[in-house]
Amino acid sequence: MKLKFKLVYATKRNTVPYKLQDKRIDFNDITFVHEGQLSYIINGTAFTVTKGQAMYCPDGGMRYRLKGTENAVYTSLNFKCGPDTKLLLPYHIFEADSFDLRFYLSKVVELYERDGEYDKAKSDSFTALIAYTLLENVSLTEENRYVSEIKNYISCNWNKKMSLEEIAESVHLSASYSSALFKNSTGVSVMDYIINLRITKACDMLKYSDRLISEIAESTGFCDIFYFSRMFKKIMGVSPAKYRSAEKNNFF
Repeated sequence: MKLKFKLVYATKRNTVPYKLQDKRIDFNDITFVHEGQLSYIINGTAFTVTKGQAMYCPDGGMRYRLKGTENAVYTSLNFKCGPDTKLLLPYHIFEADSFDLRFYLSKVVELYERDGEYDKAKSDSFTALIAYTLLENVSLTEENRYVSEIKNYISCNWNKKMSLEEIAESVHLSASYSSALFKNSTGVSVMDYIINLRITKACDMLKYSDRLISEIAESTGFCDIFYFSRMFKKIMGVSPAKYRSAEKNNFF
């Protein structure tokens, strides 16, 4: 049976934090601060992790830690997920000062340092507990805030070319986490939300302007008029030309 979480490194340090070079990591990194603070740049965004908080950088993320100026007490866990496991955690800062997490952390480091086969298996299990505990600690209020920020970003950039990665970066979340969070809250994917908003804007232009359909397609963020027409008919049930004609004759 394949493990869903595989711990590759664990340590608890009480020292001036040393500098980590800017590089793309091939593991998940969760670092908890017990005293003092740590400063990171994750995928180009700066974060400061203070006492009682945790920082998560996903597998494949760009991670850079600045050298500390004073002693800090912190625990770092590096682990990999199995092929059927996807950890949907944002890589911003978590509030992580709970008795359960402190206990799990102490056990992981203790078991990792023993380095026995049975200890390794148990440390993997505690790593999974830590990951899922953090996931549960993402409150509904926090989720709603992120969804609101994503909607606001889309509202300000609806007619521009946007990727899911760009949108997620604007709210300091991973693309996979922001996608799941948005769909769970709204019932539609981020990209479907954008398309629906663009089609709504196109409807107004078809109704209240005499602009060419090709111009409307381009101005609403569709670089291909054929794709625009296909999406319009899929959502509105008629072609852009028929919609305009019906609106002009008050059929809708």
